[in-house]
Amino acid sequence: MTREDKIFQLAKGSRGRAKNCWRIAIRHVEKGLQNSYRDRRLKKRDARQVWITQIAAASMEHGLSYSKFTHGIKLANIGLDRKVLSILAQQEPYSFRAIVEHAKGALRESVLGFKPTTGTASADSTVGESPTALPASSPVSTHAEIAFKESNEATDGTEDVTQLLVSALQLEEVASRETQLKSIQ
Repeated sequence: MTREDKIFQLAKGSRGRAKNCWRIAIRHVEKGLQNSYRDRRLKKRDARQVWITQIAAASMEHGLSYSKFTHGIKLANIGLDRKVLSILAQQEPYSFRAIVEHAKGALRESVLGFKPTTGTASADSTVGESPTALPASSPVSTHAEIAFKESNEATDGTEDVTQLLVSALQLEEVASRETQLKSIQ
């Protein structure tokens, strides 16, 4: 196939002389190829913008801005990309809520300087074991010291995505039970 044949093949379907006149067809095809090259990149940019908008709207429902949410999932070592997060936000709201809660927890941990847990020491803990105190250099007020205590469990900071999805499924079950109870009453 010669060069002219390739150009005319690409110009097929054009209006007027752009489909059968060489001088006009070559300009028309080159301009079309430039536009398609540019628009392939713009299509990816637009898709990313839509994902960010969807994630921002879903995270705002749970009280977090998009920037804080993305910072929280990075701190929590959750390796989901924007496309997956936007799909979860649309189709799996309980899963997305679990991810938002983990992001909030990671943000709290980074601000307070330790991993917060609510409540007091359990009665079944052995003698000599007590929740460890706050670090001496921590600028946390006494109210926060009372409300949060550092966890005794040492973690490496990674969160398993399957654990997030399991906790989301548990939230879904609780919500369905609540709706069943409401329908009975």
